[in-house]
Amino acid sequence: MAATKAKPPVKSKQSAKKPARPVKRTSPGSLSIVSPPEAAPRGARLHVWHVVPGLSTGIASSAGDNLAITVSAEMYQQGGSVWFRALVDGVPAEPSDVVFKTGAVKFDGVRSFTFVKRGVTAGQHLVEIQWMTGTPAHVRDRTLAVYSGSPSVGRDRLAVAVAPSRPDIEKRDAAYADIPDMSAVINISVEATLAIVFSAEASAATGRLMVRALVDGVEAGEVVFCEGGDPERGGARSFTFVLPAFFAGTRHVKLQWKSTGGPCRLGDRTLTVSSIDQTSQRVVARQSQTPKEIKPGGWVTLPFVTSFNVADPLASLAITFSGEVQSNRGRIFLRAVVNGSPASPTDVTLIEGGSKWRVASHTFIVKNVRGVQGVAFQAMVDPATTGQIRRASLRALWKKRSGSDFVQPYLGMAPLVRTYRLLVVGFDPLRPGHPAPAFSLVKAHFEGGGPLEPPVIGLSAARATSVLEPGPNLRDWLAENSGGVARIGQVRYVGCLDAGWYTPPPEKQGNWYWDNEAFEQMWKDALTAADPEVDFHSYDTDRNHHLDTDDLLVAIVRPQSDPYGTLRSTITTLDGDPKPLSMPILDLYLSHNPERLRWGVGLAAHELCHLIGGAIDMYGVCGQISAGFYNVMDNHSKATHLGPFEKMKNGMVQPIAVNLTGLSTTTLTLPSVERHCRILLLHDSDRVAREYFIIENRFPGTPPLTNYDGPLETGAVVVWQIFEDRNIVNWSDVCQGDPRFIRRRAVLTDPQQSFDLAWGDGSPAGFRISASKPNAEQAEVRIQKIEPVLPPTADRSTTVVKARKIAKARLKRASR
Repeated sequence: MAATKAKPPVKSKQSAKKPARPVKRTSPGSLSIVSPPEAAPRGARLHVWHVVPGLSTGIASSAGDNLAITVSAEMYQQGGSVWFRALVDGVPAEPSDVVFKTGAVKFDGVRSFTFVKRGVTAGQHLVEIQWMTGTPAHVRDRTLAVYSGSPSVGRDRLAVAVAPSRPDIEKRDAAYADIPDMSAVINISVEATLAIVFSAEASAATGRLMVRALVDGVEAGEVVFCEGGDPERGGARSFTFVLPAFFAGTRHVKLQWKSTGGPCRLGDRTLTVSSIDQTSQRVVARQSQTPKEIKPGGWVTLPFVTSFNVADPLASLAITFSGEVQSNRGRIFLRAVVNGSPASPTDVTLIEGGSKWRVASHTFIVKNVRGVQGVAFQAMVDPATTGQIRRASLRALWKKRSGSDFVQPYLGMAPLVRTYRLLVVGFDPLRPGHPAPAFSLVKAHFEGGGPLEPPVIGLSAARATSVLEPGPNLRDWLAENSGGVARIGQVRYVGCLDAGWYTPPPEKQGNWYWDNEAFEQMWKDALTAADPEVDFHSYDTDRNHHLDTDDLLVAIVRPQSDPYGTLRSTITTLDGDPKPLSMPILDLYLSHNPERLRWGVGLAAHELCHLIGGAIDMYGVCGQISAGFYNVMDNHSKATHLGPFEKMKNGMVQPIAVNLTGLSTTTLTLPSVERHCRILLLHDSDRVAREYFIIENRFPGTPPLTNYDGPLETGAVVVWQIFEDRNIVNWSDVCQGDPRFIRRRAVLTDPQQSFDLAWGDGSPAGFRISASKPNAEQAEVRIQKIEPVLPPTADRSTTVVKARKIAKARLKRASR
């Protein structure tokens, strides 16, 4: 039977509605850049993947964005290979790894490669560069630049392509052919500049490996990617083809290659195509095949420069050089000069030796730029050296500095995704008055299963101490504080089972270690006692006779009526290996009293944050700026949260950057940091490299659904001041002479409270902070612009002194 087609319903004119307009998605793109301070070369651990020192960052993305992750580095490696990979939120990007450098030549200059990650989710992502090698390797000057851009929405577009990891492909003839998997389609929405980045493991046996880029079938540039005759300089290379202007439309981009004079090979490889208008990208090409000779005599400006205006009040800038280069014997140095000053790093060795042509690329960075920028590259050579550079390009990419660009290494802190193994060693010196806790209570400190807390669930103290269910514990504390970025994985316990604690020899029992101040001997005795049960060297993955945090965390637990802890290290012989093994030690004293559980968890968290998070002690700061229970690095007895600065630098929160320069009064909704891992970062364009403010919403939750900030009892909007330039800490209006660069300024728990921001030198910032909803999951934070009233004839010194007195008085009021 044929189906009857239903008639559409009749709509009256009154009920008919216009279809809703589709929501127009946009992706402004973002850029995060980092370059560690210039220093002596840093060595690699052997046989394990680990982070390249200083190369990790946060990046803010819109839903569906692609990531282009570019690492540039001076590499030292001889007689082996060093592999690099990029991790995004702990997962390898594409390709999974590359041979960054290989061959018998110890050093031949910089290497560069761009990894890609396709279609990320909205929010902050953590990117780190890792390396692995089986022979000694070192890295010197290095940079990481991560660009997040949408492939399909917004004015800026980023298309990517990556070849599946498989055996190398080979080319033997001199006819251009498409490079497999190296093509992309990009839809340009506005007139824009185009940057086409090709990165690959490449080698040529005898002839030349030539690469060219085609856009809609038209050649956009050609280079000698590498040349045969120098087989000991293998590894990854990169080149950026650029086009100054392209009109809107769909563009087909592909790469082709040919071999002149012998077989050439390509391994892992990527292609990125960025279409960005001239408000964020400027490109310049020098296609001439006539080399520019660089002879001894100082820095020489290369024959392509550019200038542009950065309209954003604060931006991050990445400047990439790519070119065909060769040297008759010594080094060619390269630097990027921005408005007459070197970018970071101040210079690199582009190449050293090697008379064969090959491409070399390096990215330099400048933070906190605005206004007109003039950019040039300069080169210099060693005495008796002649260098040549031809067919080169300059790419400048800048974006408004996002909060995630502050999520970068600082002192011992670094944004890394990690799961840690933990070994808990029980050792009871049998001191009178300090009975050993039950094993169930020891385990409760680290993994839960301990007594629930009466303030949290409303049980009586007697009932709570008899219930063994998940209570405060280090694993949950770390997961909540870090938003899952850092986790405790496998936990192993030895020497702390009921009636089975390790004990010292009879002559050292009781107070012997304390009477003789032999605490390190106590740690060695504890490890020696565990030696028959634990193969410590099996955790030493790189066989360097040191247990790194990636290998194993070791906690030594002693009974004590009141919890106490330190972070220490020791070195001792174990497992019958005559070479001593060194390791950091979480030196913990735990109570047998279940009512001390939260205290014990807090001290364990405090010491753990020293070890894996680089956090500094905050106790002992003068009362007016003391963090108190708002930072476990100050008062840990209630196991409340870590402070926001330490969280930020370790990638545990996403900062939302607010530039005070030109800002008018505004009100922002700030979700609780405990649940949403968000904070506000307030900065000024002129001072951001030195100091800024952080605002967080601390909300303990509502019983029974409280979090680890439950002991705070009430929510608060907390204002902190950060001195990233530690040289200016002593400017501070209170607690002068205290070197700590994290200072709590105000705790706003009532809508009637407010706090006026002041810079470290005492001068007013011109903004007042208040919170109409300070005790809520979603707090309302008001940033009110105020005009300081100063005497018209007052000189600056008098004004600053008065401002300091006013700020000091406000701090006292806010701390009450």
